[in-house]
Amino acid sequence: MEEILSKLLVANSKVIQEGTKELKEAFKKPEAIPALCDVIVSSANPQIRQSAAVLLRRKLGKKRQWSKLNVDTRNRIKQGMLQALVNEQEKLVKNSIAQFIGIIGKHEFPDNTWPELGMYTLSIMTEISQSSYIVHAESFAILFTNILNNITELKTNLAYYTVTTMKNLVPVIGGHQHMINIYHSLLPRVLEIISSTSQEDDKRTCDMFEILEELIEYAVAIVVPHIRLIIDMCLQIASNNSMAKSVQIKAVSVVGWLIRSKGKVVQKHKLVEPIIDVLILLMAQQPDDEGNEEYFLGDPDQFTSITVATQTLDLIALHVPAEKSGDIYAQKAAYLSLAVLAEGCAERIRHKYLEPFLKCVCSAIHNPNPVVRNAALFALGQFAEHLQ
Repeated sequence: MEEILSKLLVANSKVIQEGTKELKEAFKKPEAIPALCDVIVSSANPQIRQSAAVLLRRKLGKKRQWSKLNVDTRNRIKQGMLQALVNEQEKLVKNSIAQFIGIIGKHEFPDNTWPELGMYTLSIMTEISQSSYIVHAESFAILFTNILNNITELKTNLAYYTVTTMKNLVPVIGGHQHMINIYHSLLPRVLEIISSTSQEDDKRTCDMFEILEELIEYAVAIVVPHIRLIIDMCLQIASNNSMAKSVQIKAVSVVGWLIRSKGKVVQKHKLVEPIIDVLILLMAQQPDDEGNEEYFLGDPDQFTSITVATQTLDLIALHVPAEKSGDIYAQKAAYLSLAVLAEGCAERIRHKYLEPFLKCVCSAIHNPNPVVRNAALFALGQFAEHLQ
């Protein structure tokens, strides 16, 4: 089909006539319409992509022509054209695709057989102007609930555009208690959608992760009851090496947001240890560039799984309160361990960790319990012997 369309674009009347004849013959076959759709998605030539969109608009301009296509073909065209509209970079081609989508929408809207188009439109409009739409909060609450609770396939355009629209409205849902309640009840479903999409579409997954970042920033009370569910999902994704790096990085970033905002809650749910396990797993990965490895970067666009893991570990140190064991024999074991390290790791401790080691041991010398105090004094003696 692309070869036929290319003949219509040359400045040679004979070739154009030949192409026109071939196109008429092609339209006699049912596969011509899907072939034109494939050209819109796959052709590297923007003129050919635009020509395909214009031909489709003309060919399917009347509802009876659209209705002649079988249901599967119509569904494939609807899904493919929305994706093509999102991906298209050339303005003229994008306009032609949008006009074709408008024609399909005109055929489908009376029977409400294309909800994806409605949600796609809302996802764009709510991104542009959230405050204009929050006045319809009650209607949105019903819409989100009906869609997310009734869809059976989670990796669809409809699910993605619904989550995107929800994300766009997060900054303005404060003060709308019913909306807050709906977000709270639907958040587990949103997590299911993110998880199901994570191995198939990294861009959409990263886009949908942003609803969690927005909620943590603007409506963290919605997130707190689901904090274990969110972190469990993020850790599963982050520790899965078959995932795209961008998805792993986004998952760890969300964990970092939660630690920064609700470190004590993370600790209360005993999630610090599994988080650290995954962070160490990521930090142990072989870097892409051994000679230019950075552990702390300010620009998120340059993050690697190693840098985001390193920075998240730093957030744990900053925002999660230190745990202190009440077991005196566990404390004794800790100070004896420091004492043993003093000989074998003397050089490293002396140059990098001497001050924190001394502070730790000296504070324990005044411990009221003699078991802990004696272990600390022994460690101090070892320091004096080996760390001079």
